[in-house]
Amino acid sequence: MELLRDGKSRFRVDGDLTFETVPELWHQAPARFAGITGDTLTVDLTAVRRADSAGLALLVAWVRWGRQRGVRVRFTRPPKSLQALAAAAGLQSLLGFGEAPGARRRSHGEPVVT
Repeated sequence: MELLRDGKSRFRVDGDLTFETVPELWHQAPARFAGITGDTLTVDLTAVRRADSAGLALLVAWVRWGRQRGVRVRFTRPPKSLQALAAAAGLQSLLGFGEAPGARRRSHGEPVVT
């Protein structure tokens, strides 16, 4: 499990988002996210194989981290299993799952189509 830099403000989660792997990602994130410039941090979830509620909680924590710093955290290509967990928890809007193309998020978390 690793959080890999994939550009200036782009990252990729490589592996699982589970109770076993989240603590490692939790420790990696501050150093990886330090010095983020711009108003958006993008995290690609394409390589996430498995996810559980701990993984979902980590994504929510990253959104909170971003809000505290005035950075929009955007997740791309979440696997269907993670989308289902977010829907069951009522978090799909907060995480930007299922937003319309071209949508951007207001600071309070509501999507706005531009």
